[in-house]
Amino acid sequence: MNLKKIAHDKRIIACVLSVIIIVIVTLLSVNSFSEEFIQQGNLGIKNILFTRYGKNDTANKNITIVTIDNKTLSDNGWLGRFQNFKRSYYAQVINNLKKDGASIIGIDVLFSEKSEEDNSL
Repeated sequence: MNLKKIAHDKRIIACVLSVIIIVIVTLLSVNSFSEEFIQQGNLGIKNILFTRYGKNDTANKNITIVTIDNKTLSDNGWLGRFQNFKRSYYAQVINNLKKDGASIIGIDVLFSEKSEEDNSL
């Protein structure tokens, strides 16, 4: 009798697990639900991690971010547009940063067109 009961219990457990798996697969196969569900879970985890570990009230004084954009150039009135910012100016900015003690410099610029300065390279 015990063997019959154990076999019966295993069948019930297998049926319940099968139903759970079918429900999960069905929910995940509904594309809009799964994307939103995963995104919300991801954002929730990021919020928890940032709140717990990422909050820092004091800025690191060893890091300086230098930005050069159209607004900055036009506000200073000396170049007007980002497209007029020559490559030699980038070199000058890099040299000034090195002179001021920068150990790492990252630049996010795309030089998609040739310039007259390219010939001097």
